[in-house]
Amino acid sequence: MKIVHISDLHFPCKLPALSLRGKMVAGYANYTLRRKNAHPQQITQAMLDFIRQSNHDILVISGDLTNVSHELEFANSRKILDPVLDQRAFVIPGNHDRYHKKALQPEDLFLKYFGEFSGESIANAGYIRVKKIKDMAFVGWDSSKPGSLFQASGNIAPDVVENTKKYIKKNKIRNYFLVCHHPFWNPEQHRESNNHRLQNREMIIESLRDLPPEIVFYGHSHHNWISKKTSEMPFWTINSASSSRVNDKKHFSGIHVAEFKNGKTGIERYTFSQQGNRFIKASLIEY
Repeated sequence: MKIVHISDLHFPCKLPALSLRGKMVAGYANYTLRRKNAHPQQITQAMLDFIRQSNHDILVISGDLTNVSHELEFANSRKILDPVLDQRAFVIPGNHDRYHKKALQPEDLFLKYFGEFSGESIANAGYIRVKKIKDMAFVGWDSSKPGSLFQASGNIAPDVVENTKKYIKKNKIRNYFLVCHHPFWNPEQHRESNNHRLQNREMIIESLRDLPPEIVFYGHSHHNWISKKTSEMPFWTINSASSSRVNDKKHFSGIHVAEFKNGKTGIERYTFSQQGNRFIKASLIEY
């Protein structure tokens, strides 16, 4: 099983000023001043070329395709990603895709544009979506909800965890992989503030201890890293944010490719090189 993981793409998109309301005004200003030039088209194109040539079994995208969850951004993101969106794609939303309430009501804009690549819903309440591949499953959780201007934290309801475990047991799934936008864990040098972290992350880890996934894929924090299974955290974690971003002193960006075979996991990392405008193999950032 070959898994390509990308995250936090934040595709640039020009928006009509008069279409912005409330929190979107400040968010779009922040995007224009800080984030816009950090995601150039040449990196996006190289990323798409890499994915097309990777001969993957599944492409995992762990959220933040947009900046302020404007419908024009969702349409733009779908158009850009279209060359790599097929039955192998599995996409979940991030907090920027849930930036304001109108992104969810009266219509969920993420599902409108990416629902066919987000798997099957298995719950009447809460967001649990599954894509099966043979005797394996990819489970997607939505940890984000609209909040105040400076609020980017996440939360997973306890029943989401329990219903996921019941589904895994009932369907006798041998191995499963979990995709969630907010990290369950951060290294010390990338520790998140309370208004940016997954609020109940410790509870999530404890709840998964008796039936852990093989790998948890996430994004949100724009710096690559991986961590191996430990007794405290009984699953691999992979952060590929931000795959389409320029590398600098504060952001080590890229794509991870995970190979899962015979119960063993191998991971490689790739970053953008201006020489040849392509993604090349790079050192893993491991904790």
